[in-house]
Amino acid sequence: MFIVDKISNIEINTLRKCYISYVGLDPKKNTIQQALDFSKTLSNRTPNGLVLPKSGSEASFLRMQKKFYEIIFKKKILSYLKLQNCLVHFPASIRIASDNSKRNYDSRIPHFDQWVGEPNGLLILSLNLYQEKDGACLQILNSSNIKTAYNKKLKKFKKLNIKIKPLKTQNIGEVILMKDCYHRTFGGFGRRLSFEARFIPSTFNFGIKKNSIQSKLAGYFPIHFIDMIKEENLKFINSKNNFSKRLYPVDFQLTFK
Repeated sequence: MFIVDKISNIEINTLRKCYISYVGLDPKKNTIQQALDFSKTLSNRTPNGLVLPKSGSEASFLRMQKKFYEIIFKKKILSYLKLQNCLVHFPASIRIASDNSKRNYDSRIPHFDQWVGEPNGLLILSLNLYQEKDGACLQILNSSNIKTAYNKKLKKFKKLNIKIKPLKTQNIGEVILMKDCYHRTFGGFGRRLSFEARFIPSTFNFGIKKNSIQSKLAGYFPIHFIDMIKEENLKFINSKNNFSKRLYPVDFQLTFK
């Protein structure tokens, strides 16, 4: 299942400027292309292209995150998320071009997210904010010929020698909400910028009391809690950049007073 929506050019430019500020540049003097080139030198960028939050960027990080959620929650997708009584993961992931290196879970190989160990029922929202001709984007594929169980974790992705029909290739400004979709990262290693948010039904068992604020231990919150997240509630942690041991690419804790 997937739903496609679109944000306006004004909203695209607003989020691009937020990103430029977040990486420490002036959006009045620097373009998104310059910001993405500069991003390649960041110490808080992972090999697979995730830009992690870091100490000293609390204000710009929070401004960018809240603006992103503010924009997508105005779209028709919100009705579906409310209908499913979903919790939202904070923060949204920010992704730029990845390194051309081998890894067990290479997103360019068609896959289900459950093959990485993600829970059943997970909904992923992807927003394409910028993509050059040789840049990558999300592509959703027809899974009718896939025999491997979609809800089983694999040690690594394997290329299948079968023809796969694309159902949707994401364009700039498009928001795609997908659930249990066979998909891949499609394209080259050129400049790109995308935001990715995660949602899960509130009935999912986190091993905690239902409807408890303790859901923050898993990084998920009721949707209305996004409005309660303020700079004073962000506690940044010095990291040794050991990305492989992280459940999610975050570098801070949330503390509610």
